[in-house]
Amino acid sequence: MKFLGAIRLKPVRFFIPLLFTLITLTGCRSNKEANVRLIVSSVGAATLVSDAANLARQPAPEDGSPESISSLSISFRAFNPIETWRYGQQFIIVTERHLQHRVGVAIQPIDHPEPTNIGGSRYVWIAPGIYFYEN
Repeated sequence: MKFLGAIRLKPVRFFIPLLFTLITLTGCRSNKEANVRLIVSSVGAATLVSDAANLARQPAPEDGSPESISSLSISFRAFNPIETWRYGQQFIIVTERHLQHRVGVAIQPIDHPEPTNIGGSRYVWIAPGIYFYEN
């Protein structure tokens, strides 16, 4: 009988750490989005979109190219970017990266269509032309 009791406890031993891991990962996602929203509100959405428009006027080497941090405006640097990518007139400012998982903010002109969630990419509207980005 003792042997059967030990077998029943094993699923509980695996369930509790799995539950804590799930809670931690879910909390991290909302904290990352809250951090991006806080920076957007402190810098100002209009300033970010205006700086993106000014930067977009400069020629890009190719679509999907990285932008050097030195070429970024002060408002973009407020995010402490790890890397910044340019896709046409849209800019992706990556604030955190874990292997291929990226988190940050997408900024584009207001007259562009809203970005769509494709594949693993997720966009959440923050302000006109500004989206929380996760891939």
